[in-house]
Amino acid sequence: MRLETVRHALAQRLRSQETHRTFLAGRDRHAALAEFDTPDAAIAFLNRRGPDGCQARSAVTAAMIAEAQRGEGSTWSALLMLAYFPGLLRIRATMKPS
Repeated sequence: MRLETVRHALAQRLRSQETHRTFLAGRDRHAALAEFDTPDAAIAFLNRRGPDGCQARSAVTAAMIAEAQRGEGSTWSALLMLAYFPGLLRIRATMKPS
């Protein structure tokens, strides 16, 4: 399966009502997520590059990991995958084919 196909499937899932409800519940448990109204907003924040906001991005990532570790479905894992997908693609681009 192509990585772009995976990204598209994850993005579709991101827009579901279940994902939105799960995100809001996690946001209530973690102050680092409080400023984001939607999963899209949190992912856009994590996709920003540069040193500004590095601590805040780390806190958001930690909150998402904590939610994923609760083991109540795969929503948070999918959100983390989408958030870090651009970085994964950059790493892949630097790898030489074997």
